[in-house]
Amino acid sequence: MNRLVDEINVCDAVERLLNILESLGFLIEEQYVSDYHFFELCFKVSGNIDHIKDMSFEGFSRIENKLICNCHWSTVEIIKSSRKSNISE
Repeated sequence: MNRLVDEINVCDAVERLLNILESLGFLIEEQYVSDYHFFELCFKVSGNIDHIKDMSFEGFSRIENKLICNCHWSTVEIIKSSRKSNISE
């Protein structure tokens, strides 16, 4: 079953990508609809970009740390985590 963002279905390509990223330890930090007319979604995920730096993903164009879906132009952006660490320095 596909995810929903503000009652908009996530396309299969983005769903597959998010599942892959989550299996590699990435966390979804933010998700929202960036264009209701075109059902364009935006996801910001945190994790180690080195895990995917040499990977390509079917159905996506890649610009640095941003993956753009070819069907609805939804984006998945790799960001630094906004979660605070419990590890003391």
